[in-house]
Amino acid sequence: MNNSFDNLRVVFNIFSEEYDLTLDQNLGSLELSIKEGYIDELQLKKEIKQALEDPEFQWLDFAIENRLIVYNKANYNNESIKQYFLSLICEFLKVD
Repeated sequence: MNNSFDNLRVVFNIFSEEYDLTLDQNLGSLELSIKEGYIDELQLKKEIKQALEDPEFQWLDFAIENRLIVYNKANYNNESIKQYFLSLICEFLKVD
């Protein structure tokens, strides 16, 4: 991966299982992080698009590294993590 995916890393952490927050709470945190400038929304969309277009992007490893999933890691694979993440944020960000 030649992109550091800094914004995507922050978003994965916001949705971490460890926090045990509702989807609305996670989305509120995401919205505030964008509003306060901690996350660059345009760059985030570019990073998501780049990850989606890269057949070698390791969604599972990225999710574990950035704490999106912390429990039952063996129950997931790249595709399930990708679909789970997209289900969380795509409507909010209007990602194509």
